[in-house]
Amino acid sequence: MKFYKIYILVSLSLNAVTLDEIHIYDNSLNTDYIGFSSTLYNKEYINNQNKINHSLDELLKKHTNIRVSVDKNTTNSYSLKPEDFSINGAKTYQNQMYVDGINITSTIAPNRYKYLYKNVWFNPSLGSYGLNIDSSLLENLNVHDSFVSASYGGFLGGVIDGKIKNPTKKPSGAINMSYTTQENAFIDEKIRQNYSTGYGYQDFSNYYKRYLSADFSSYLNDTFGFLFFVSDNYSKAKVKKKDIYTIDSVSERTNTILLKTQKDYENHTLYSVFLYNPMSVKQFQEGVINSNMNVKYGGYSIAFNLESNLKNLQINQHLSFLKSNSSRIYDNKVQYQLILPSGAKQSYGGLGDTLQKEKSYQYKIDLKTNEFKAKNLTYDFNFGFEFIKNQGEINRISPYTRYENPTPLQNNLNCKLNDKSCINNQYFQYYETHYANSKKYINNYGVFIEGNANYDNFRLRLGLRGDYDSLSKKFNLAPRSGVEYYLSDNQALGFGFNKYFDKGLLTYLLFDDYFSGYEEYTRTSYDDTWVLKNKWKKDRVFKGLKSPYANEFSVYYNAEFNYFKMLLKYVKRKTYNEIYSSSQKDLGLENIDGVENNYSVYHNDKKTNSDIISLNLSSSKPLNIFNTQNYFDLNLSYIHKTGSTMEYSSNKGYDIIYHNKIIKSSELPFIYEPFTANLTHTLIYNNFKLNNYFTFHSSSNNLFNTYDNALKKRIYSDIRLKHYYTWDLGLSYIKKLKNNQLIANFNISNITNSKNTIGVFNCNNEVCFNYDNSRTYNFNISYIF
Repeated sequence: MKFYKIYILVSLSLNAVTLDEIHIYDNSLNTDYIGFSSTLYNKEYINNQNKINHSLDELLKKHTNIRVSVDKNTTNSYSLKPEDFSINGAKTYQNQMYVDGINITSTIAPNRYKYLYKNVWFNPSLGSYGLNIDSSLLENLNVHDSFVSASYGGFLGGVIDGKIKNPTKKPSGAINMSYTTQENAFIDEKIRQNYSTGYGYQDFSNYYKRYLSADFSSYLNDTFGFLFFVSDNYSKAKVKKKDIYTIDSVSERTNTILLKTQKDYENHTLYSVFLYNPMSVKQFQEGVINSNMNVKYGGYSIAFNLESNLKNLQINQHLSFLKSNSSRIYDNKVQYQLILPSGAKQSYGGLGDTLQKEKSYQYKIDLKTNEFKAKNLTYDFNFGFEFIKNQGEINRISPYTRYENPTPLQNNLNCKLNDKSCINNQYFQYYETHYANSKKYINNYGVFIEGNANYDNFRLRLGLRGDYDSLSKKFNLAPRSGVEYYLSDNQALGFGFNKYFDKGLLTYLLFDDYFSGYEEYTRTSYDDTWVLKNKWKKDRVFKGLKSPYANEFSVYYNAEFNYFKMLLKYVKRKTYNEIYSSSQKDLGLENIDGVENNYSVYHNDKKTNSDIISLNLSSSKPLNIFNTQNYFDLNLSYIHKTGSTMEYSSNKGYDIIYHNKIIKSSELPFIYEPFTANLTHTLIYNNFKLNNYFTFHSSSNNLFNTYDNALKKRIYSDIRLKHYYTWDLGLSYIKKLKNNQLIANFNISNITNSKNTIGVFNCNNEVCFNYDNSRTYNFNISYIF
């Protein structure tokens, strides 16, 4: 189950950015619609967002066609991990994310648990993010949610394309500091009662966050400039200790080091980017003594972008390498199951060390002709090629080893020196171990061509993209099209048919042999030789996959009037060949020598349908009321989803009971909010700015489940969550100090402190609820020079 983060925070920030980067009152330029209804969030929008974690998802939450996931709850609201997001109803791992052309989308384990630290087999995931990018780096963020150009491929949802700030001509610098703390979060009383005694419940609500950054930018001569940026984002939560725990706090840290250079030539501009972006988490395995661990994510990327303006041709070339890791390192590598004096069983130690590595090599060339004219017709062409090699590796740095069935030594015997199978004069009669190492790669090739034409009141875009990947071994053709008709100079009606093919995930290949490294051993006495009791065979077989694809029909109305602009859009998406996990029995496959009976297979079959209606109304210039300037931004979004709820990790063969009927788990309904709305009002008077941000969430269905031991099945029931709204308020003051500026901001989120239910889950076979944020306070001071 996924939930919103729940916390109260008080933040004190000191931020500094260059004068040419901030236009705090120029709200009319916060967003724009470009390229057949794509949305561009510029630097004014980015700089004016209330950044708590400085992550990309915080910039996307207002977009009408995006639903940001709600992974965080009261037990992990301290986390700095970014949230995944769905575009137009697609799965969260079916998007592409770029920063300065670098593809930062992870394909190893995008759907694994983010906050489950006691899983034997898998590291906690960063989701779809290879790197946890600091959003303060960005100059702008382009959201392609429909009518996506043929130059992009490998998605069923959409594309997020961010551009890192360029070096400034004049020397400029920044020092940023912030401090955040939380108290009095809304917590279900049944959960609160279990904090002191209940296994599986821990209170991390007492935390603080501290953010530090500095940057400097300048041109060293007429043709060469650089930008240097460094940040440290840190979060720490106190643990309300139970008797068994040996750790008093958990923490997370994200670091960013960026060096971007720009070299100007007569007809060319060369950019280079070095980005180092590690993240570390200090955690423990709940319910286990001495299970402290350090989980590490992120890595680094090196990229070069060459922009060339020739006589009749513009050429953009991108070359990059990205390496990202996910590792889980325990202080104590071996785990024991001990018997306490009370007779209760107690685990001690870690689960072995695991490492996941992902490397991405990318080259792309994009060529665009200058505009040609023939009477009333103007046209240009865009064509190119890209290659991406994704390489993944997963292995046990030290094997998982767990000892059980402790037995006291007899006849005054003692444990042998350095014998891990005997402690406190008790020897173990059973142990299990797991060691695995897997390395796979996927090569992706893409070619595209696109033509843009303008004739009288018509604008036409026709494109074709071809993709081949070594996973499906198929060459897929995806037509792209869009037509705009200008009803007047300020009004346009557009529609189009587009097809998108999804990327291949390394996770489909990496875990084929993973569980075959599991073994169990027993012995009857201390001096006996260990005897192999059980050895798992390979339990997953890759038999080839088709590429999932989506057909899209879109229509929109875009207009700009005297005081506001609007975008009304309808998007219909149908996806096919969705991937899920099935079994040999369900698919009627034959046995394979050396492979477990009823082995698992990734399989294509399911499809989904999504209908999305969205409306954005925003001010194009201020409305003057009583000597104040007023801006408005209204976003409405409705979505309807049908079809399969299954994700690639879901298993089709899982029988459950729903509405007193036995069905497959794949037949459960979607859980989503059908309707959301948000309204932002900005009032400016002299050097003051007042922001009011209202959000409405419609009522929605949620699922509660319990396990029936007699029936040996999970029983699901519907629980209706009520609609709710929140009101956030922000006040800003700007003071000019010669050539510098001082900006103070005070923000209150959920000013009414309403207790809003956002999720339901099972706690000891009872219904428990999670809640949206309680009242939040945030204070920022920015010094700009």
